[in-house]
Amino acid sequence: MIFIFTTALFVLLFQNGCSLVIDPITKFKIAGGEPADIADFPYQVSITLDGDLCGGAILDQNHVLTAAHCTFQKDASDIVIRAGSQYRDRDGITVQAEEIFQHENFDPESFENDIAVIKLETDLNFDATVGLISLPSSGEDVEEFRLATVTGYGWISDHGPFADSLQKVDLPIISTDTCKMIYPGQITDTMFCAGYQEGGKDACPGDSGGPMVLDGKVIGIVSFGPDCAAAGQPGAYTKVSSFIDFINSSLNQ
Repeated sequence: MIFIFTTALFVLLFQNGCSLVIDPITKFKIAGGEPADIADFPYQVSITLDGDLCGGAILDQNHVLTAAHCTFQKDASDIVIRAGSQYRDRDGITVQAEEIFQHENFDPESFENDIAVIKLETDLNFDATVGLISLPSSGEDVEEFRLATVTGYGWISDHGPFADSLQKVDLPIISTDTCKMIYPGQITDTMFCAGYQEGGKDACPGDSGGPMVLDGKVIGIVSFGPDCAAAGQPGAYTKVSSFIDFINSSLNQ
């Protein structure tokens, strides 16, 4: 059962050393965001996976970064990437996936090691609306309390509908200690949380696997969380800097 807590209760729980227990969900949206121009986020792609929708980020001309829970039990033949489009289902260019490099230790129950790289059948041609995103250094810390940007084409409210065009939202990064208090036993050193205590802004259905970017680098991948944009329930993200060796190995295959 998933509970929606008010900000006051969120604070009260912290004062009493209590925490929230949730069941992770696997798809996310941009709630409480605003329209974004693909030219400002040329690394953003939408990924269609056998009828499901996820987000991703371009790493180079033929590799895309996403979440392992998006590619879990999927074949490359099921996956199509759309790049360079303001819209999730039209315009831009579409490319078929050739191969999936999913982290070998991904756990679909705990969402640990929730990262994958998709190799494309054909190279992307970079232009004003199609381009790569930079990676952080291996082991680079995620700066707590900074505002980072999440983009995607997913739901724009708790019960839909999907956004017709690209959306963006800025979310504050929460301290690791607070994140672990909210989700006891779920947050590892390769994850972090972001969101507002009062809720209202978040990533939810349709945005799984999408990038969280800070200072021009993809620091996080939308991974799991409870109800979309609920008070006291921030989203959890894969910490990209923990997986640079995995990413580089995938890019070289």
